Amino acid sequence: MRSVLTCLLIALATTMAGAQPAFEEHFEQGEADAPAGWRFLNQRGTCSGAWDRTEPPPDGASIRCDVPDDETARATWVAPRIELKGDAAYRLRFRMMLGEVSEGAKGAYVILYEDGVPAPDHWHMTGFMRGSQDWHECEMTFITRPETTWGELQCKLWECTGYAWFDDIVIEEIDRSGVGRASTAELVPPADDGWPLQLIWYPAHRRADRTIHLLPGRLNPVATFLWG
Repeated sequence: MRSVLTCLLIALATTMAGAQPAFEEHFEQGEADAPAGWRFLNQRGTCSGAWDRTEPPPDGASIRCDVPDDETARATWVAPRIELKGDAAYRLRFRMMLGEVSEGAKGAYVILYEDGVPAPDHWHMTGFMRGSQDWHECEMTFITRPETTWGELQCKLWECTGYAWFDDIVIEEIDRSGVGRASTAELVPPADDGWPLQLIWYPAHRRADRTIHLLPGRLNPVATFLWG
């Protein structure tokens, strides 16, 4: 029995080791100014993106976010759709280089939105990276929601100045032992007690990404002005 179990474990490990990654990108193919399937978004301010075929040397290629002097800018590279499994553990690995990324409100980071939903309970992100650093490896692990079928990966340089390069991105399914499900700091609004003045005190709640999310279908009396 022990021999059979050992063989099964070896076969499982071999299968997982030889499995194809859910996503792999080295930015070697593309057309014009963008790698195949990727798109750059200027989501705010003065910024730009480039498909850099000089970094990393000698024959590498990567994507770059450029924010020369606008600390409010939001530069984003968006990957093609990534097929994922629900309730599965994944490891995201990538390489990056930082060039004089300032101590702004955010920094350079990578984020994955499950099913493309930009909400705290659907995203997995690295920390904000700043400063200057040559090419180095980064990684994070995460577990998807049970209903997840795909993901949208974004490489960002937000609300700071500087330059950030990204390369050799790999997402691979891994054994979920030791991988915890990330908790979010999303706040839940209180139940409606039927008292209209409740809206004065609870018209909104602050999300984990420091933005304000208004309660749907609600009128905030504090923000209502009567004219006439």
